[in-house]
Amino acid sequence: MKYVVFILLTLPQILAASSQLLLVISDDFNASTAILQRYERQEMHFQPIGAAIAVNLGRSGLGWSPSELDLPHDAEEPRKREGDGRAPAGIFYITGSFGDTAHTNTNMPYIHTTAELICVDDVNSSAYNTITSRSSAPAAKSFELMRRDDVLYTLGLTLSHNTKRIPYEGSCVFLHVEAAPNTPTAGCTSMSYQDLSSILKWLDIRKKPLLIQVPRRYVPEVMKRFDQLKTL
Repeated sequence: MKYVVFILLTLPQILAASSQLLLVISDDFNASTAILQRYERQEMHFQPIGAAIAVNLGRSGLGWSPSELDLPHDAEEPRKREGDGRAPAGIFYITGSFGDTAHTNTNMPYIHTTAELICVDDVNSSAYNTITSRSSAPAAKSFELMRRDDVLYTLGLTLSHNTKRIPYEGSCVFLHVEAAPNTPTAGCTSMSYQDLSSILKWLDIRKKPLLIQVPRRYVPEVMKRFDQLKTL
């Protein structure tokens, strides 16, 4: 299993160091669908890669998630909490990937999921918001199986969401395969297997890829931080 360590930088330095990003824009905080566009830095400017795709958000929409890459926002707006059905809004590192095949074509750290792997969502567990083995978290009372009977985790991406593992701030948030088009998630962002597979092949951990996920009203704030970013 591979791990990536990011040096602590200021927000402008972090954004300048990244050369790949996924921009997800929803109509508002309560929307459960959104549009995703890939971008890559070319000759100092971010350029769109491929066509925009449809994605699904949490059944309750979006909620702000505390992050080292936080965007200024209204404190009265929805905030991501454990079990609230909201996908996280904000800026996040895309830290790795996972899937149910032993190998895949990617330049991202990759975890082959097995029946032993779980993601712990028990807020009282020391393993909260981590992917680990059942034997490493025997006291966890609540967790997600990373090897599922449905299609959702056949392929996925991990994010720097709640990296401090603060109880109730949300756990086990991924980009994963959709159950069906226009079908909300429990708090992740989902899309077709074909679209996710294409994104995974394109991503490169050396380019420090980011996910930016916001309601449309925050697009001007995002554009302040990224030069020449053509938004949807």
